[in-house]
Formats: sequence, C-alpha cells, structure tokens
Amino acid sequence: MKNASKILSGLDIQRDYLSIAQYSQEEKAVQLVAIQPVALINGGDLGEQLIGELKELKSKFKFSSPDIICSIPSEYAVIKHLTIDKNDENPQDSLEWEMSQQVLGSLDEYVYDFQETATGSAEIKDYLSVAYRKSNINSISSTLKSVRLNPVVIDLDIFALINVIEANYPERLDNPSVIIHSETTKTKIILSIGGTFSDYECFEFGNASPEPEEFAEKCKSELEKLISLNQNTFNRNPINIFYTGSLLGQYPYSNALVSSLGGGELINPFRRIGCRVGVDQDQLNSYISQLAVAVGLAYRGND
Repeated sequence: MKNASKILSGLDIQRDYLSIAQYSQEEKAVQLVAIQPVALINGGDLGEQLIGELKELKSKFKFSSPDIICSIPSEYAVIKHLTIDKNDENPQDSLEWEMSQQVLGSLDEYVYDFQETATGSAEIKDYLSVAYRKSNINSISSTLKSVRLNPVVIDLDIFALINVIEANYPERLDNPSVIIHSETTKTKIILSIGGTFSDYECFEFGNASPEPEEFAEKCKSELEKLISLNQNTFNRNPINIFYTGSLLGQYPYSNALVSSLGGGELINPFRRIGCRVGVDQDQLNSYISQLAVAVGLAYRGND
C-alpha cells in the first residue's frame, strides 16, 4: 500500500479552468492529471465560485491523498522587495512596518511572509515579501476542506512556475530566465535566476484575446520594461525564455511570440519530472501548456 503522506496534488486555479497534477514522491512521477473548465468572475468570492467545480472534480479525480498544494493568483498579492539595515535589532518589526506601507488597509487583514534574498550588501538586507488578504486565503481553504481536501500549502502561481523550471531545466539556472504565462486575457511575465524569484509584471487585454501579432508586441514591450528595471539581475548574461499557459498553447500565439522575441521554448513540465498518467504523448502534448503550474505545485512537496 502506498504511503499517502508521500503523495501530493497541485491545484492550479485559472479564470477558465482548474488543472490538477498528482505527484508521488516514492515513484518520483506525476501519476494523474485533470483539467476542469470553470468561468470565474473577477472580484467574486473565489471559494464560492469554485465549490461546484471542485465537487465535480473530486467525483472524477481519484485522489490517493487529500493533501493539496493550491495556487492563488499572484496579481491579487502584494509582492515587494524590502530592505532594512543589516544591524537592525528588530528586523521583524521593521519589515512589518515597511509592508504596512505597501498594502491597502491594515496589515492585520493579510497573511504575509518575509524571505531574505542573496541580493543584500554589507549595509542592508533584502527580503522578498508577500502579502495576501486573509479573506481570500480563508475562502479557498474552507472550500477545499468542505470537499474533504486538505490544503497543506497555499502558494502563488508564479512561484510554482519557477519551481517547474528549477526541476526540469537545472542546467540553465545559472543564467536569468524569463517565464511568460498567458491565459485568454491575462499575461504574467516572471524574471528569475538560480531558481529564485526576481520580479514580475502582469497585464490584461480586456475581455477578449488580442490578435497574435498585437499580443507578441505587447509582451516584447512589457518584457523590455521589466528588464530595464532589473539590469543587475541580467548583467548582459544570456537569457532563457520560456512560455506556457492556454493562450500560448495555440500555435499562432506561440509562433508570433517566438518571432517577436527572437526565441523561446514551451515549458515541458515532464522534461525531468516523471510522467505516468497513462495517456499517449500526442494527447498529453495538447494539454501540456495548462499543466505547468499544477505540476510545479505538486512537485514542491518533493523539497
């Protein structure tokens, strides 16, 4: 009998679909994947909107363990690099004060975390700081529990994408990476190096997808701005360009993007991570652009 504690599922929540990947640490492979269509409304309670779809997914998907690592949309988080004096005797208090200046309302309304980075100096410490409203965390957590799933971790989708790059492309981690994640109307551009987050940008195209060429030029423009703000990260090193998401699973968009940027590669979440989902390769390839976040979440439990 398999040890359920060694099996985790990653659940990715997008506006148009849920995707899930179940990873076995014992087998070092993804065992099951599923994609469930949804229609989320911006500004609505996330948990309330998902309860029906989660019940349906639970009835179809054979969870070997109830343990879930769930993503939440990064565009609703406050993500900042905060710096404090290296000799600060009360770093937690200083960081909390700095973060309180970045959020709307009281910091007590948020779940937050601080992680020291390697980009400080002899005088200052740099921290990656993330805050997310407690109401949104509590909503999705209680909804998962109501369908007898156990949310052991709730993480940002952009961090899961960095996880999947780190696991599948270890030989490229010395150089900076650009990850472009595009859904129907929303695109996120993430910068990382050495498997750690540097910066990101998010932009939207209203309620409909743009034409491929318009989309590609917008991506190029936003990427150039982001790189200009992070020159210390790039430092003229070669850049890895990866892309994923349902929009970039469509050839006209991926082709236009690669042509505009002069290169790029669709993320293969199973390049190094094992895959034993029992479907043929062509069928798997048709959904691979919608699975990267879910696989990155599930694999996180392997850390």
